[in-house]
Amino acid sequence: MAAERIALLRRTGSLVDAPSLYSHLTGHENLEVHRRILGLRKRSIEEALVAVDLLSVANRVVKNYSQGMRQRLGLALALLGNHDLLVLDEPTNGLDPAGIHEVRTTL
Repeated sequence: MAAERIALLRRTGSLVDAPSLYSHLTGHENLEVHRRILGLRKRSIEEALVAVDLLSVANRVVKNYSQGMRQRLGLALALLGNHDLLVLDEPTNGLDPAGIHEVRTTL
């Protein structure tokens, strides 16, 4: 692990408790920040948004997202890059029954 730490972490996506999002940015812009850091192709953003059913609201500012939408955007961040391993710790934490259903359907 020590010798290959960076390479292994690049192959791992995660959502632990609640996603760390920039609330003043749109959903698309949040993904763009991470896409650039990871050096991924631009198409990966649309693929992640489609996977979590947020493409229609991608240009909405995150502070206006519901809690369920924020969790799904967190999942999109975890999915960005088509990782070999996803680590999801309580991805439905704090959600109402409808939000829990949304996240479980996405997974």
